Amino acid sequence: MYLYRAGAKNPDGLNPDAWTNDAAAIADPDGRRTMIDLTIDSRNNRSSYPAFQAYLVDEHPKTLVVWGKNDPIFGTAAADKIGSLVPGAKVVFYDTGHFALEEQAQAISQEIVRTFGAR
Repeated sequence: MYLYRAGAKNPDGLNPDAWTNDAAAIADPDGRRTMIDLTIDSRNNRSSYPAFQAYLVDEHPKTLVVWGKNDPIFGTAAADKIGSLVPGAKVVFYDTGHFALEEQAQAISQEIVRTFGAR
């Protein structure tokens, strides 16, 4: 529940189904094992950052970064870094936390359509 509510603009307005579903998944032994494996493996992602960054620099994919500016885990510097690697990248910060879609789904979906929608 902490990650859903921390940094949210209106934590009392969030739907508790999200963290309730997470809790149910983690209560299951297979679900818990999957989350532990994911957490352990996330340390290995760091070694892949140079390859990810080289791809962004070399290929310049159309890029939209949406970010909760109050995220207690990932600070805004990470989003800014991605934006600096791709010319024309759009970085949008929302006044929310880690799970930005929980609070800003409509605004984020509109931004996705504006950025990637048919023209």
